[in-house]
Amino acid sequence: MDDDVVAATLRAVVQSGLRAVLCVGEDLSVRDEERQNEFVAAQLAGALSGLDERYADLVTLAYEPIWAIGTGRTATSEQIKTMTLFIRSQLARLSLPASRVLYGGSVNADNAAEIVRDAVVDGFLVGGASLKAESFLAIVQACDDCYALRR
Repeated sequence: MDDDVVAATLRAVVQSGLRAVLCVGEDLSVRDEERQNEFVAAQLAGALSGLDERYADLVTLAYEPIWAIGTGRTATSEQIKTMTLFIRSQLARLSLPASRVLYGGSVNADNAAEIVRDAVVDGFLVGGASLKAESFLAIVQACDDCYALRR
């Protein structure tokens, strides 16, 4: 799907009053070439430039590196934190500074607490780990424990 289709879809969704999750992320070749910031900035600009500010609250961002989706590979907390802070800087530049930023990409019961504690994310997009109740409950509990410390 190209940026124009993503932008048009996003606008149609939020103009209908629905909430949207915009996923951005790079594939492994982009990450290996250390071009992830440039790549994600282009995705964000393509989808969000010119979005009417009255719809900003309906948009949540998710950093989902393609190389970590369903592969069992997860970005390190430092990689997630660096990208989350970069995304937040781009959102501020696009006049959307209050948007939530989630992380998705092989989140599981073993890594959720570290990611939510260290990576400054607002939550997760959980895939396969949500299929087992015990695993999903452990992710929810890790988030609750970490957020309790922030309250």
